[in-house]
Amino acid sequence: MEEAIRRTVLPNGIRVISQRVPSVYSLSLGFWFKVGSNDESKGQNGLAHLLEHMTFKGTRNRSTLQIAQDIESIGGTINAFTSRNATCYYVHLLNEHLPTGIEVLADLVQYPVFDNDELEKEKQVILEEIREIEDDPGSAINDYFDRQIFPDHPIGRPILGTIETVESFTRDNLLEFKSKYYTADRMVVVGVGNLEHEHLVDLVEKSCSDLPQHSPKTNLEQPKPIKERSQIQLREISQGHLILGRRIFPRTDRRRIPLSLLNTILCGGMSSRFFQNIRNRHGSVYDIFSFYDLFLEGGIFGIYAGVDANKMNKMKGLILKELEDLSKDGITEKELQKAQEQAKGSLVISLESMFARMNRLAQSIMLDKSPLSIQEALERIKRVTVDDINTLAQYLYQPEEFIETIFLPTNGAKNSSAGK
Repeated sequence: MEEAIRRTVLPNGIRVISQRVPSVYSLSLGFWFKVGSNDESKGQNGLAHLLEHMTFKGTRNRSTLQIAQDIESIGGTINAFTSRNATCYYVHLLNEHLPTGIEVLADLVQYPVFDNDELEKEKQVILEEIREIEDDPGSAINDYFDRQIFPDHPIGRPILGTIETVESFTRDNLLEFKSKYYTADRMVVVGVGNLEHEHLVDLVEKSCSDLPQHSPKTNLEQPKPIKERSQIQLREISQGHLILGRRIFPRTDRRRIPLSLLNTILCGGMSSRFFQNIRNRHGSVYDIFSFYDLFLEGGIFGIYAGVDANKMNKMKGLILKELEDLSKDGITEKELQKAQEQAKGSLVISLESMFARMNRLAQSIMLDKSPLSIQEALERIKRVTVDDINTLAQYLYQPEEFIETIFLPTNGAKNSSAGK
């Protein structure tokens, strides 16, 4: 059983959201700020992520080791992440240790010291993280695709930043960015698990009084025209990598749930269209899937495939043919029902994780303005029709809107006509 979502806005503007799940003995608690890589200028690329790292490198009250020990010594875990639109610091612990979780997270986000020696060391850590991604073509191609489809725009820049930008950051950059964006009006505290809302509100109000109250208003940067429809890069790799994709609508669009179901129909498991019609029938690919990412400024829909360089053009043709057939012939009622059951199953199973609940609730508050209950989400999935999916498929299949990002092995490039 779960109780209703409860919400309180503190006098300084911090929003506190909770959902009690009395059947568990734990809780997940997140301190969220509505700031991410999409709020960075070109020269700041990677600064939000570096700031998230540096909060763990010591505060006025705790050393790096003490931050970890204070949570791990009571059987909990602590971590953080940065996305395009948000930064989250979170703990997962036994419900009896909620006060400690609040105290440590409040210390992190209010009183980091940003020691210069620690900053130089952590910059090197992130540079290794960037190099690791660059050495993995299956990961790196996503950054190149993002940059190609959203040129000169924050969405097109990597969340980690670049070697050049990360090397340039100073302590003053961190202090200025934190002062601007780590403010009460941008903060959402979300707790899910065996906890009382009033207790959570009281602890947050007592612990988070030193944040600036207001941040300057920022306007969403409008995407610029795409410069390159096809980009091919030669690499010391054994396999070719391909992303075909296009721009689509933002996350506020009502087609968001039909899109998730259509994505399931295309690549959701071994009975999906891509698995059956491309992998099984033709046997020329191991890894193929569609994906989408929706932001406040716009969205992306794409298909990734890892394929022999000599079969690159064949693979592009198979993918586009599958999308074309889908747009012309549509889906069956059986396919829709299966996708709906998969979506419902995935959603309900995720409820067993307090972290997944917390993350889902925070995202709905920060980016969609109002929390969506599980029952409401299930109802929205149920209301999607075959016509909704077919109309969306026709919208997606516009070949002139697609771009391609391709990695080819240097030793196989001469035998491939990809991109021609």
